[in-house]
Amino acid sequence: MNSLTYSFLLTFLAGFSTLIGTIIIFIIKKKTTKVIAGSLSFAAGVMITVSLTDLIPESFMLVSNKFLNFPAILICLIFFVIGIILSMLIDYFFPNDVNNLSKSNKKLFRVGIISMLAIILHNIPEGIATFMTSNNNLELGTTLTIAIALHNIPEGCYQNAM
Repeated sequence: MNSLTYSFLLTFLAGFSTLIGTIIIFIIKKKTTKVIAGSLSFAAGVMITVSLTDLIPESFMLVSNKFLNFPAILICLIFFVIGIILSMLIDYFFPNDVNNLSKSNKKLFRVGIISMLAIILHNIPEGIATFMTSNNNLELGTTLTIAIALHNIPEGCYQNAM
């Protein structure tokens, strides 16, 4: 197999792992807060660790190949802040009031819609990053795929537990 095929396969496996988390919830059949909290904590821990130890240093190295160190740091920081601001804007501008729903259902509807938007905005660059990384560096791409799979399994648990 060539590197393009491996890249597609690894990207598919990373995305497919969300379905594995969904299947786990159907097997457990208990929708407790402990399962949700534990799965989300694990998912966040995996992605924070991978981001801090692999993705940010690798992106800085790639950017610093084209620019000097200081501009490379600024570019990495700018895009990091853009991601944070985008998340904050989605939360701020999404409407709080939804007609024809009870008060508790409005909150659940808001959480569901924001979760859907966040997962879509999260998974598109996640897939692009997995594919591009795997295509350029198969070892790093495999590590990233494993990390994203470990992150997506609890994410799938959370989506179905809600």
